[in-house]
Amino acid sequence: NRISGSAGLAIILNSSAVLFVDGRYKIQAGYQVDQKLLEIQQIPDAKPEAWIEAYAKRKSKIGYDPRLHTLKNIQNLTAKLDSEHVDLVPVKRNLIDVIWNDRPSEPSGTARLHPFKYSGQRTADKLAGIKRTLRNSDVDALLLTQPDSIAWLFNIRGKDIRHTPVVLCHAIIHSKKKPELFINPVKTPSSLTVTLKKYSHLRLPKELAARLKQLGQAHNNVQIDPDKTPAFYTKILVKSGGRLIEAVDPCTLPKSIKNSAEITGVRHANIRDGVAVSRFLCWLEENTQSSTIDEIGAAKKL
Repeated sequence: NRISGSAGLAIILNSSAVLFVDGRYKIQAGYQVDQKLLEIQQIPDAKPEAWIEAYAKRKSKIGYDPRLHTLKNIQNLTAKLDSEHVDLVPVKRNLIDVIWNDRPSEPSGTARLHPFKYSGQRTADKLAGIKRTLRNSDVDALLLTQPDSIAWLFNIRGKDIRHTPVVLCHAIIHSKKKPELFINPVKTPSSLTVTLKKYSHLRLPKELAARLKQLGQAHNNVQIDPDKTPAFYTKILVKSGGRLIEAVDPCTLPKSIKNSAEITGVRHANIRDGVAVSRFLCWLEENTQSSTIDEIGAAKKL
């Protein structure tokens, strides 16, 4: 079983198992998953909590990796489950990782600066705006876990995810101090390192948990987006004495308001995209008469 989609939820019990996917992957999952081992259900029609209630024994303890589930995800699922029936328990080590002997290495694509002529706004100005928002909300620090927010804020792009030019990393934005960027140094060539150090302290990814603990011990107000922040990090902050401020990622709104340089870029991208789609539709029309093309075949052509 090796599904190549980018989203899904698996629940594995002693005698039954299920994979929840959305409509994008229903057909694909049928090709890639042994349905004798895993039942396939489509969300949102099928509900994980309903499946758990139907198949899990009473008083069951179901483990989850808090690094892979957001705070809101766990809160919602806990609220929907009967606490007398099932208890959700965070595990210290992902059980899949224990048996995944041929797991690919962590992505380490080279990051690059996103030039001003395309971003239309300098990193220093973006940081100043976010810091101002934090101070106005009496927030000491902001934890960013979304690669797209970090890519926008620091004007960087990367190659860690195919077709999505982001860098897998995390950041802590302090309201009154220099931000901290937790990134694997193999991703940052010397020229990029020099530039990033002008705006931030560069840290190793493994240092993030300790830094969050220090923020908690200092009783800082730390803002997180509950829909995007793994429960693992929120637990560290709360357990060490920090105060969680739950709010929408403050990069979301300014990131969505495009300046003139970004609008120009969007227009150019749509022209290129329109040419590609036109070529695909031409190919589809020419080939549907002589052969059977399903969703998978069309996706491979794209």
